[in-house]
Amino acid sequence: MTILILLTFFLLGTIFGSLYNVLIYRLPRGESVVYPNSKCPHCGHKIKPYENIPILSYIFLRGRCSACKNKISMRYPIVEALTGFYFALCVYAFYIKNNENLSILNIPDGVKTLEALLFGSILIVQSFIDLDWFILLDSFNYAGIVFGLLFSLSGYGFVDIKSSILGILFGGLIPFLIYYIYLKVRKMEGLGIGDIKLLAMIGAFGGIWMVLGAMFFGSVIGLLVSIPTIIKIKYAILYTLWTIFVYWCNALDVLGPWHTCIKPWHTCRSIHRESVMDLGQIIIILVIAYIVLGPEKMMDVATKLGEFTRKAREFIDEIKMQAYIENVNKKVLELEKEQTNTEEKKDGEGTSESSTDGASSGTKTENT
Repeated sequence: MTILILLTFFLLGTIFGSLYNVLIYRLPRGESVVYPNSKCPHCGHKIKPYENIPILSYIFLRGRCSACKNKISMRYPIVEALTGFYFALCVYAFYIKNNENLSILNIPDGVKTLEALLFGSILIVQSFIDLDWFILLDSFNYAGIVFGLLFSLSGYGFVDIKSSILGILFGGLIPFLIYYIYLKVRKMEGLGIGDIKLLAMIGAFGGIWMVLGAMFFGSVIGLLVSIPTIIKIKYAILYTLWTIFVYWCNALDVLGPWHTCIKPWHTCRSIHRESVMDLGQIIIILVIAYIVLGPEKMMDVATKLGEFTRKAREFIDEIKMQAYIENVNKKVLELEKEQTNTEEKKDGEGTSESSTDGASSGTKTENT
């Protein structure tokens, strides 16, 4: 009985996963999800019903369009399989595990299962849209907030209505405050507005603690995923050291008038700005450092870092002053040299005029 239920919900999940693929592909493009029928994005071949069976069609077609033989994205079977496994997992975790007699419907556990299926479905669609387009659709976020409140009002949801409202406020207002402060201080976004709405939606379903868990694990996973992307894997150590060097140069204005001496400086500085970690990653690094080092060590490190920065700044100011003095002296020498050349030129012109006058006088005397 249990295996049959799990298999049924797995198959149901793959069918919904096929629908989610349509949403993922069409909604960001502003296309209708009802009409027209699915077609190959390369040649426009209309996909026949037997070519649209979740997972199996991809295997039978060997991952290629039956008409033009272009490759079909692996995302389609991945979304279908992921949704199928998620549906089966939710049914087992929220219903089967808590009910020995599966022939009797348990409404509270059934509502929780339905809430988990809806919540996960929204996250799956939003995740893959975000992966392709770097956007989170407001329609899903707002609908999720409404459904989260409705489930909490039923009395059978993950949390009660009070926790749901607090989760929305905490997930929306606190990240927005962080976003606003970060934008004012760094002049760049450390957190997207779509992320804030998503956190509010998560709060509607699971309350404050689910928001905190999402922020914590999301930051950890985001940091782990971004490391090989930012570092480019091959040049991990070199790039990391260079990024640290660029950061300190940028912070302390080290290069000054010699910025042209290091040719890759502008390139690496732009790379650093593009690949800068967002606020969540910075927070998680500080939290880990605090846990590992402890408060006393953290204060000691901060003090030493501040002392190092002060000395480095003094050293750099001294070098800049020497460079300024050398530059001024160089300009003074150039001005003196230019003035000398001007005076010599004037003296030469005076001597030439005197010679011309003498020659003119001699010519007049001979004529007389």
